This record gives sequence, C-alpha cells and structure tokens, in this order.
Amino acid sequence: MTMFLTGCGSNDTEGNATPTTSVSANSEVEVEGTTAVESVDSEEVNQAKQGKVVEIKEKMFLTQMNDIFLNYDDYVGKTIKYEGIYSYLYDELTDSYISFVYRNSPGCCGDDGIAGFEVVYEGEPVMDEEWVEVVGTLETYELDGNEYIRLVASSMTVLSERGAEYVSQ
Repeated sequence: MTMFLTGCGSNDTEGNATPTTSVSANSEVEVEGTTAVESVDSEEVNQAKQGKVVEIKEKMFLTQMNDIFLNYDDYVGKTIKYEGIYSYLYDELTDSYISFVYRNSPGCCGDDGIAGFEVVYEGEPVMDEEWVEVVGTLETYELDGNEYIRLVASSMTVLSERGAEYVSQ
C-alpha cells in the first residue's frame, strides 16, 4: 500500500530487489539567510541517517527507494525530499482517500510499476497528476495488524518543470 513497486495486483511492499548502491544524502547549509541543500558523497550516507535531509535523486530513484523500504528503521524520523507525480486513490478499507507521490517504474508486466510513498499533507490542495517536490518526515503506522511507512509532508511545492516520470534505477 505504501510503496508501489510492482503492477498486476502484486502486494509486495517489502521490495524484494536488493539495492546496488548506497542512498545519496544531502545536508542543509545556511547561505545568506536562506537554507540550501548541498550534495555530499555517498560515504557520508551515515550522516544522512543521523538527522540530515535525505534527497532521493532522479538518477538512482528506485535504488534509493529500495534502500529506504528495506532499511526503514534507519530512516524513520528523518527528513526526506523528492520529486514526483501527485495522485490519490480511494481506500475502501479505511473509507478515505490516500495521497501519494510517485514515479512510474518497471513492474511485473513491463512498465506498469510505480514507486513512491503515501503522503500525509495538511497544506493547500494539489491537483491530481501535478509534478511536485515533497519534503517530510518518514513515519510508521499500523493498520489491521500490518505496519506501513508514509511521509508526513511539511511542504509540497508544485513545480512547472517535470522531471523523469519513468525511472528504471
């Protein structure tokens, strides 16, 4: 429910793929009264897991998502930032709408998968299929005896320039 890596009705939310590289990380830097994000080397990933902003980049989107889902205990409570397509769906189990930000990816039947997080956002409404940058804190929650992860967004910004809607890494 939280991560949509496969299509054709598969419910594999644990991400069976093994990450091939480390997640890339970013750190916040103060620049003349504004906060900017500065890239750091992958050897500094441990610093990202200790409280820095983890930015999911376009080039290694699936690898980074897999790392977060496979090692979510290392990321819960951390700030995550990424771009993708905003959408929502109706969940009959909870009788509510679930929002998520995702990118299209390979699935079981070709290009029918999606990868992203369920997103809880209390700000201004966003139109379905808008391209957004979302920043938030990763949390776990329990539903019907199962544990899931989601991003509690502190900001969601609609961007005019779209990134790669389909990712394969």
